[in-house]
Amino acid sequence: MEKLETILVSEWAEITAKYAQEVRYCQGRNQVVAVLFMFLSEEDAFWALAQLMTDQKHTPCMVGSPKLLRFQAHHEHILGRALPKLKRHMDKEQMSTGIHTTKWFLQCFTDRTLPLKLWDTYILDSEHVLMAMTHTVLTVHKKCFLKLPLEGLWEFLQDTLSQSWALEDNVVLRQLQASMAELRRMKCDLPPQAKRALSELHLAPWGLDVPRKATSVT
Repeated sequence: MEKLETILVSEWAEITAKYAQEVRYCQGRNQVVAVLFMFLSEEDAFWALAQLMTDQKHTPCMVGSPKLLRFQAHHEHILGRALPKLKRHMDKEQMSTGIHTTKWFLQCFTDRTLPLKLWDTYILDSEHVLMAMTHTVLTVHKKCFLKLPLEGLWEFLQDTLSQSWALEDNVVLRQLQASMAELRRMKCDLPPQAKRALSELHLAPWGLDVPRKATSVT
């Protein structure tokens, strides 16, 4: 049954990609679909995802998109200002923040701990939550990170964080609120506006069968 549900979620994500041909299939979107399926019917989940992907406050990052690169650059900036010791350690171990933040920003933390409570906050406060949660993850586990070599950092960020944390959910959410307040004081709660804002928006009409350009094979 679990395998069947996984297949259905994956196929449904591809159907959505065909509806939004400008966006097309995006790695990790099936995780977002799975969260919506927990509370909504198939049709309501479809339109909920459509709304998320067209609302400027919630539009998820896509692989290789200017928005993803902008959020990652801002995360690096925050790390250097708020947690300089940890940044030096990660730089020394050659641990690129792009490795773990790509998944975080693409999936909006759906594969991390407490995803449902976090998504309540994400829907309410929009993209401010993404930057604050990355800061919260590193702040809560800072002492542990500082002791780990590259291999340990990789394993912790990719695997351990998806398991239950030692802290209770409400404690993590309070830390998230503290992170949001700290980033607002630093005027870092959101990255700078894109120089070409239209490059991050999905401008093509949805639901149209847009023919793709033919490519010659030599």
